[in-house]
Amino acid sequence: MNGKVIAIHNFKGGVGKTTLTAVLGMGLAVNYRVLLIDFDPQMSLTQIFVKEERRKEILQQSIRPESDRSAYALIREISDVIVENFIHVSKTSRGEVKVSLDIIPGSYVSTFHAMFKGYFPMFDEFAVKKELDNFREKYDFILIDTSPSDVVTIKPVLRASDYLIIPEDGTIEAFNAMLIFLKEALPKYIWSSFDNPRVLGSVLTKVRRNSTKLLLEHNKLLLNEISENTEVMSHIYDPPYFGANDDHPEDFILSSNKEYLSDLIWRNESIPPIGEVFDKLFLVSEKLQPDLYSYFYKVFYRLPSEVVRRVREW
Repeated sequence: MNGKVIAIHNFKGGVGKTTLTAVLGMGLAVNYRVLLIDFDPQMSLTQIFVKEERRKEILQQSIRPESDRSAYALIREISDVIVENFIHVSKTSRGEVKVSLDIIPGSYVSTFHAMFKGYFPMFDEFAVKKELDNFREKYDFILIDTSPSDVVTIKPVLRASDYLIIPEDGTIEAFNAMLIFLKEALPKYIWSSFDNPRVLGSVLTKVRRNSTKLLLEHNKLLLNEISENTEVMSHIYDPPYFGANDDHPEDFILSSNKEYLSDLIWRNESIPPIGEVFDKLFLVSEKLQPDLYSYFYKVFYRLPSEVVRRVREW
């Protein structure tokens, strides 16, 4: 399979975009070759998969724009970007499960240069696409964590993407941001001249109560808003919300009723926090702790598997 580029984006911040990218990356990396790209200046995805000491080195290198090899170098059509390898091995009763993925780290220093020094003149909005075409043969899935409001990178990232996943946290603000994105921004500025990205759907995140009911309500509400718009409907998977047509829609909600995904920053621990969370999938008893098992199973298996299914079907 030629590598598929999937952007994770919502113009509303704080909707669990980075966490969704991280768990999808871990789940997919069990069976596929995965590259993560951190285009969010907050560097949250980089904090999860790159140890603190190495992050300091990356930031130091980014101080001089000409030596910056973070994800932002792709905007400047620089091919020799930093690619960090992340490996985690879980020991289970059936043997070892190895997760290996790569990440092109982000850098807030690069954003500083863009904001205050105008260092990123955009000569070609297809720059990222051209650079990522060089990675497609090496990886099966390339997941891009975007910035909610970065006007420098969003258009090149969308140009480079085959697919789009929109996280939505159950609030009217996040839902409306998604709606404007689908009905206004994409048709006018992206699809008018290029057929991609196609929208794999929306993942409901961070909801604590009545999450299944809310998922089905928002799926119906979104369809009511877009069903008569043939252009949008031709670009979005139906049903648009992950899990909306499944017997167990709750399996596709990245809920926050457990706090295991609240602090995934990798500081100086020998085992990264996301690795510890991933281990629980194999340590928790399905019979004795069904709720916990269901939680980790859906996070690292059901959601990634549904992404694969939708990509193959579409």
